[in-house]
Amino acid sequence: MALLKDVIGRVFRKGDIYTKYSRCQYLVVLTGTGRENGAKAFDRLHTTWKKQEGTAGTLSYSMESLVSFRKLD
Repeated sequence: MALLKDVIGRVFRKGDIYTKYSRCQYLVVLTGTGRENGAKAFDRLHTTWKKQEGTAGTLSYSMESLVSFRKLD
């Protein structure tokens, strides 16, 4: 997982935020990015990771817009 952390740190923009979510998951916040560009960002991450990791392991993602969350009073 240290390799994935390194690749995430290199692939995403400086203004984006990431943290380890669990033993094998990371949470990444892409600021000012829609679904289409988020998918492109994951593709960049996946391509870079595969070049380093080879064929072992898989990556997957899910995406949620913070705009869709309702403000709590």
